[in-house]
Amino acid sequence: MKKANIQYIIKTFFLISLIILLSNESSAIPAFARKYKTSCMTCHIAITKRNAFGEAFRRNGYVMPEHNARLIKEQPLKLGAEAWKEVWPDAIWPSDIPGSFPVAAYTMMRMEYNIMKSPEKNQLSFIFPNDLVLVFGGAFGEDVGFFGSWGTEYGLFKFYVRLNDLIGPKHLLNIKVGTFEPGIMDGYPGNQRLTLDYTAVQDYSAAGDWRPRKTRPGIELSGIIAHHLQYIAGVAQSQGGTELQQINNKDFYLRLAYKFGGYGLDGDGILLDSLHKNLSVDNSFTLGLFSYFGNSLKANLNESYDNKFNRFGVDARCLIGELDLLGGAIYGIDENPLADNNRLTSLVYFVEGNYMFYPWLIGVLRFEQVNSKFENNDVDKYFNIIPNITILFRQNVRFTVEGKINIQGDKNLNGFIQVADNTESFKWLKLNAVFAF
Repeated sequence: MKKANIQYIIKTFFLISLIILLSNESSAIPAFARKYKTSCMTCHIAITKRNAFGEAFRRNGYVMPEHNARLIKEQPLKLGAEAWKEVWPDAIWPSDIPGSFPVAAYTMMRMEYNIMKSPEKNQLSFIFPNDLVLVFGGAFGEDVGFFGSWGTEYGLFKFYVRLNDLIGPKHLLNIKVGTFEPGIMDGYPGNQRLTLDYTAVQDYSAAGDWRPRKTRPGIELSGIIAHHLQYIAGVAQSQGGTELQQINNKDFYLRLAYKFGGYGLDGDGILLDSLHKNLSVDNSFTLGLFSYFGNSLKANLNESYDNKFNRFGVDARCLIGELDLLGGAIYGIDENPLADNNRLTSLVYFVEGNYMFYPWLIGVLRFEQVNSKFENNDVDKYFNIIPNITILFRQNVRFTVEGKINIQGDKNLNGFIQVADNTESFKWLKLNAVFAF
């Protein structure tokens, strides 16, 4: 064995040992677990991927789903007596605030190993830490929830308030106001993934800086009907251009989804009295359809111009025992991405399987493909294969080993075929550790 290879093996072993030693210092639990005095696994399969109960908790605006509110152990601070409800509107409607400041944090330690021979062979990078994120959330009573995230990379990139159960039956109408990920991504929200990379459907930017998962200021209506039918409709601030142009331009989106079988989207059927119940098993099939109509205000050297764009998508998830199969596709049309009225079309899709071998060991394999073109000329044409192994060292300490294989397709450019070079298709191997506290 070459001396250089032995050195890399020693470095890798030292790094893994160091991370494991550091992880013993991370014994605290996040804010919601502290509030309810419960295990992280009540809501999560593996941080940050949620089970059926955790998803219902999120959809309920971080209010405990019905029939489980009695599990609250950290009592909130009451703002007014219940009797005030009887004399409203001659008194202020009573509420409460969290008994302690509801803040949690997570940080990532990452090592990246560059498989490619160029520009530098076998390049090993230590990124300690990769990011530090503060997450805060809670509820004011049962009808107002809030959630936010602040990170060293983007600052305050998410914060919203949600008003629950405004009219009609429970869960029928909720309003979210703030900066958040548009509801078209509710089928596979960003913090639900186990992989280090987002899926291409979430993250691909066909024409510039807009991408489906990017948080935007907006207002969103949502509701759940008969436990299994969900609707989401929203208005978001357009991006780019001057502040005045942003104020005068809005994006619109809509999502409909139905869950066949399993627990209700609102947590119906889940009772946490039986904590032996494996909430990661939720045999069901969920199908969602969504659309987004936007306007990205852009600029080149000579002028500013509008790029109106549409996105039409589908997402699906099938849960069978310990197997989680999910996928989605999004078709895009950008009318004027380069100020020449030349339309850009794109089609992106992914298929992913997650299998829980043990409660602490999960394997992930994802295939995704990207195609975009101006008329007959290809712009992007490639697919990725992403294998991932996730290990829960502790409930709040997660290790991930992930690789990426990127294979470029042959492109058609002005009638000529440009043959792709895939001699270095294995791009990188990453080892990542997440600590939540």
